[in-house]
Amino acid sequence: MQASMWLITLGTLLVISGIVLMAARAISGASLSDPGRAGSPGSTLEPKHQTRGFELSANWPGFALVGLGAMVLLAAAVM
Repeated sequence: MQASMWLITLGTLLVISGIVLMAARAISGASLSDPGRAGSPGSTLEPKHQTRGFELSANWPGFALVGLGAMVLLAAAVM
């Protein structure tokens, strides 16, 4: 019983850290506003170029952590 609780905790931490890693990479991809142009017409909060935040090649460590956490959670469910 005690070992499965540790596996559930480890799996949950891996999944959450993978999601946080992917979110951090997506958010830090580009600045969303330019403080120097704060009153000019036509200024938006959207980035001028497409960020790499949602590509598989940029997020593979996060996907790997989520996948590893899912495998650990499945192993805990089997025990």
